[in-house]
Amino acid sequence: MRFNFPPLTPLVRALLIALAVAFVVEAVVDLVGVPVFQLLALDLSYGDGISYALAWQVFTHWFVWPTEPRALIDVGLDLLMIYFFLCPFEKTFGQKQTVILSAIGVLTGAFVAIALAFVFPRPLPWSGASAIFAAAFGAFPVLFRDQKIMLFPLLIPMKAWHVILLGLGISALVAVLARDPHIFVVHAAALGAGVAYARWLTRPRDPKPTQRRKRRRSGPDLRVIDGGGDDDPPRWLN
Repeated sequence: MRFNFPPLTPLVRALLIALAVAFVVEAVVDLVGVPVFQLLALDLSYGDGISYALAWQVFTHWFVWPTEPRALIDVGLDLLMIYFFLCPFEKTFGQKQTVILSAIGVLTGAFVAIALAFVFPRPLPWSGASAIFAAAFGAFPVLFRDQKIMLFPLLIPMKAWHVILLGLGISALVAVLARDPHIFVVHAAALGAGVAYARWLTRPRDPKPTQRRKRRRSGPDLRVIDGGGDDDPPRWLN
């Protein structure tokens, strides 16, 4: 067994380019004083009540990051993980299902984060495309069921479901170190949504029953019916 980088698929390529350009544009616009991150990232502080901006932040938080140097690591990690795990999904199911999977991951992560913030308010906004690769990560073991894979950068043969457990363990550890339950809960929710959607796509489907069409005979439709007695001749109905 040897490790191979997955081929870069068209939709994932366009997504990676768009996310990288979005981060650069956000950084440039931030220099002129436009608070793009505050407007588009998911505000979970609830300090002054629930912000009406959540109405659009649910759909925009995934393509913005904090405009600070350490954000480069988050951006690079998001792009790398999207490449590794979303490309095999697009290659298997196509672009339409890839868009749906990404949307499911983003929306699931956003609504779970909003609900969790009522219990654990988060002072920092939630942002980034990590929910997309979490959903693709969840679909990964469904695609490679009962197979051993080599996960970069470990390069150790592992079963696909063991990779999921490893990813959840790393996410839980990061959440503990950061004292932020959103990191684990949001990623676990998006991952679970990815597993569920991939299982639905690969569900066994019963073939549609074929209905036999009755052949119509040419000419009038004639049927024989019994008459009143045995001696009566047959009568025809037209």
